[in-house]
Amino acid sequence: MISIEEIQKTYSKFSDDELLKIVRDIKSLRKDVIPILQNELKERNLTIGLEKVNDFLLKEVTKNANENFEPKKFIEEELKQGYSLETIKHKLNHMDVNMFEVIGNDNRDDEFLRQFIETNKKKGIKIAEIEKDLKEKFNVPIEKTRALDEIIQKEGNKNKFIGFGLVVFSILSIFLKGGIGISTMVLFLLGMWRIVLGFNKS
Repeated sequence: MISIEEIQKTYSKFSDDELLKIVRDIKSLRKDVIPILQNELKERNLTIGLEKVNDFLLKEVTKNANENFEPKKFIEEELKQGYSLETIKHKLNHMDVNMFEVIGNDNRDDEFLRQFIETNKKKGIKIAEIEKDLKEKFNVPIEKTRALDEIIQKEGNKNKFIGFGLVVFSILSIFLKGGIGISTMVLFLLGMWRIVLGFNKS
């Protein structure tokens, strides 16, 4: 492999036209050679060639960022933080990502939809409004939203049942033992957490 020093010397001997010809074929260059080409273009004040090299590098950075970007995960995180669909859509538009293409297709993810329903219910939004929102924005059938909401409510009721059971059991333990032990306190707190979780899903 030709060393960087040798390439640098070769470029310094090239004519302007020869350097610009290399710029036109920049995709074939080794990554460690591009900075050498950049420096030579700067020294000769070949603005056109330098702009093309900079554009190429910018596109490469954007391409790598997009390859590592997970739109669905981004949407889920934004929803958790309480952002509205319109705000999330606006952010994704700036990234050249169409939100409807991510989740508005026939293979949409039920887990995402469930999370969307739960997040909005925590905000106090009625299920009828959520059904309308999903129908208008993602063409999700109202029947599907209702079916998912029923599953969520069943999970909520189960959590409340377990939670109340743990709280009652811990209170009885306090009366029977005549004091509050660490295990009893843990059971009580766990029960309260399950109750809150249950109400959030209801």
